[in-house]
Amino acid sequence: MPTKPPAWLRLKYAVQIVYLPCLVGSVLGGLWQLFPDETSDREQHVDLTMFLVVVLTGLGFAMLGLAMCLCSKDCRHRLRSRLRLLHSLLVLTIALVTIPWFCLPPMGSSSWDHFLHYFIPFALLIMNACRALQLNECVLENLELSQHANYLRFQTLDDASCSNPVDEERIRQSILGHEADVDTAIRVLMKAGAYTEDLRLAHEAGYDITGKGNTDIIAKMEMAALLWFVSAIDTFAAIDACDRGPWMPALFFAAAISVLTTIGLPLLVWYLMRRGQHKAVFAVNVCTTSAALGLGIPLLLQISNHLLHAMCFLERPRMNRPCPSLFSMLMLAVLRPCLAFGALICAFCGPEPVERLQSHVRTMSNLGSFTGRMGTGGLSCTSFTSTSCSSLASDSSDEEGHDEEGRSEPSGSDRDLRSQKSDFYGSVQEESL
Repeated sequence: MPTKPPAWLRLKYAVQIVYLPCLVGSVLGGLWQLFPDETSDREQHVDLTMFLVVVLTGLGFAMLGLAMCLCSKDCRHRLRSRLRLLHSLLVLTIALVTIPWFCLPPMGSSSWDHFLHYFIPFALLIMNACRALQLNECVLENLELSQHANYLRFQTLDDASCSNPVDEERIRQSILGHEADVDTAIRVLMKAGAYTEDLRLAHEAGYDITGKGNTDIIAKMEMAALLWFVSAIDTFAAIDACDRGPWMPALFFAAAISVLTTIGLPLLVWYLMRRGQHKAVFAVNVCTTSAALGLGIPLLLQISNHLLHAMCFLERPRMNRPCPSLFSMLMLAVLRPCLAFGALICAFCGPEPVERLQSHVRTMSNLGSFTGRMGTGGLSCTSFTSTSCSSLASDSSDEEGHDEEGRSEPSGSDRDLRSQKSDFYGSVQEESL
């Protein structure tokens, strides 16, 4: 029966993709700091490396988001494996430049500049480590599910067999009259990784329950809560930097929403588990996505702005920034509460509206690609239609005439001619499509 990935396997991969890169990067960063080097050159290298990490982190999150909406399941599984490696390399890179980064003087003298200087490595490390661990959980769960599905080696009871004929006869007698229920249970087990009445009802209703039974809700919930907690820290830092101004009520409201989301997420998952495991899994995924967007978009913009000022792209003196920029304020005070409320609404509505929307988007994408292929072969398809309709009509009229006159069998030459025509029409249709 499919189960969750074993703890030792998850710990092994966590060490390989997070803990070991952190250790290796920290050691290499310390050695780099010990080597004599020009301070200006080292500062430029560290700033440029941090900026590249920010860009690649944003690209990693964006690629997975687009894949979830447009790609098939197999494509998403392959992309998760590659993005897991990407974020693991980013963890190594962040650990490499953290010690040299801390040895550099902060840019500016305001509290906001000091906060960003010491917060940037930790925030990037937490974001990439959480994303790598989340992708690792998804990869291991899919692997565990596919392995146990292969162990069953049958889809229905008609295909099942037993090494002992006596046991097989006894089992079939015990489930006599309930074959349909057992077949449904087998399909739910192979698709979801576990069997409950809620998963069965969701499967019979047509919802996607792939991997909903063997996923680790607790681990994913902890990662989502950690991301929302980091969002709250970022908002409180903006409040401390801007001790007065028109944005203060909105910032306090956004910080309170982040804290309440961090605290209320376990309660929400516990409540939804009583309504169905697939709904709890969907809620955790939605909260994780909203946390990644709420933390990632404002923070990556703040870090990019800070690094662009730190690098020598702008030939102007460094100025103190007592508060974040206006655009950053909008992200902190407006975007994060909206994402938190949107995640709460989606969690209570369930996966049904989101699955319908994803299905509609994928259908439109497939229709667009199919229309493009038809556009390249439209001329041949049109010419084929105009030239062959008359011959098809004459063939059908001839066949009807033969049937009415006595249903005489066609000769061998007629059968060969019609088979050649049908083969020709089929090949033309395949080429046009």
